[in-house]
Amino acid sequence: MKPSKQIPMWLTIDVAIILVGLAIIAGGIWITNARIFGMPV
Repeated sequence: MKPSKQIPMWLTIDVAIILVGLAIIAGGIWITNARIFGMPV
């Protein structure tokens, strides 16, 4: 039994890199907003 659709390895790596990048950007925005508005980080 082999899967009908095999996901290419480069595609999964690209998706992982994009998700990590978005997480870093979101974290940076959150920290910046916390500093501007005086919320405890």
